[in-house]
Amino acid sequence: MTPAWTFPQPRRTRLANGATLFSHRTRGSALSAVHLVLDLPSEAEPSGLDGIASICAKALALGACHDDQRHFLAELARLGATMGARCDDVSIRLTMEAPKEHIAAALALIAPALADPAFPGTEIERLVHQRLEAIHRSGNDPAALAARAVNTRLFTGAGRLSRPRGGTASTVSEISADQVRAFYASNVRPENTSIVLVGDHDPARLPPDLEPALAAWRGNGVSPAVRNHEPLRPGEPALVHIPGDHAQTHVAMAGLVPGQSAPEWPAVMVGGFCLGGTVTSRLDQQLRETNGHSFGFRARTRPLRARGVLTVTGAVAPAVTEAALEDVVAIVERIREEGFTETECEAAIRYLRGSARVQLQTTRSIAAALADQAAYSLADDHLARLHASLRGVRADDASSAVAFTLDPSRCVRVVVGGGGLPAARVREAFGGTSGH
Repeated sequence: MTPAWTFPQPRRTRLANGATLFSHRTRGSALSAVHLVLDLPSEAEPSGLDGIASICAKALALGACHDDQRHFLAELARLGATMGARCDDVSIRLTMEAPKEHIAAALALIAPALADPAFPGTEIERLVHQRLEAIHRSGNDPAALAARAVNTRLFTGAGRLSRPRGGTASTVSEISADQVRAFYASNVRPENTSIVLVGDHDPARLPPDLEPALAAWRGNGVSPAVRNHEPLRPGEPALVHIPGDHAQTHVAMAGLVPGQSAPEWPAVMVGGFCLGGTVTSRLDQQLRETNGHSFGFRARTRPLRARGVLTVTGAVAPAVTEAALEDVVAIVERIREEGFTETECEAAIRYLRGSARVQLQTTRSIAAALADQAAYSLADDHLARLHASLRGVRADDASSAVAFTLDPSRCVRVVVGGGGLPAARVREAFGGTSGH
């Protein structure tokens, strides 16, 4: 008999070099997936060097951590392995996939670079130039402008979360290879790194199999600094209008919500899905299906270390900006007055639970989910408990979560563009008093 499917729960082991291994066995998988969660949060960036974590992540992904970058990438390819990296608010994730029989060799290939990464000057200069070009392009991207305005107003100006994760032109232009090396060296140790490995491996055999591969990566005798995480200081509610001659008007609303470990998080997930999770949700039913104002509006949750953000985003033709803003306000107001129906919530819960099971079928997706748990210091059984908790969410819970978060007295609302719509009419259509 096939055993009943359960949400993955890792086995936790401390390796000889001090790293914490989170392993999960997926029988029959030919490919193994590894995520190294490096303790390099954006709040650890030195003053005036915003974006250095993103440059560091990109360099790691391209093999620039190795003295001979081309040889390193060729050896990875010979093993059938691929590598990538990304930076978020709490960490850098170095990812790798390889046939299960080659995963130890792939880790052995990268271990010396983790211990003493090269970060060649020419490569860092190229990445800095590339990032500056991206920053320049983002100045004409209404979605990027809206996201930047949301973060600036949602968090206080002194906090790292209020500034672009990838840095600004003035901070990125100051980044050098020496600074990237120093940033990495002062923050990364095996002792504060989580290694997530998912594949068809015997958990009991993993430590003796992996420890020789990682032998080159040892701590330097200096204990990792105790991370005094920057307290989250919410900003003031605001309505921001950024005029511009864009092909579409970009609209955003955002508010702070309790974090992933909070009992209210499942209600936020369900409420967000009912509001803007799919084409049958409230926003798309009105703005897309009924009025034809948009190709789609979405509501998404963004986890932070201690809190989270519920964000609504969408784009409309400039000519219908005013009507679309009135639609969004009316939808949120109706949720505040009448709430979601139990039928809507039951459908959302079925989708969220069912899609999670579908998504967690590959070694890659399972490793990513378990790496999230490690990065945010969540319990090993977080996924199972979260999706069990979804069953208990009622329409009143989901409605209250959305109505409270997106209340004009608490949230940030941003309009980029507007087809020449006067600021006074933007304020009237979107409600509240402009903060810009």
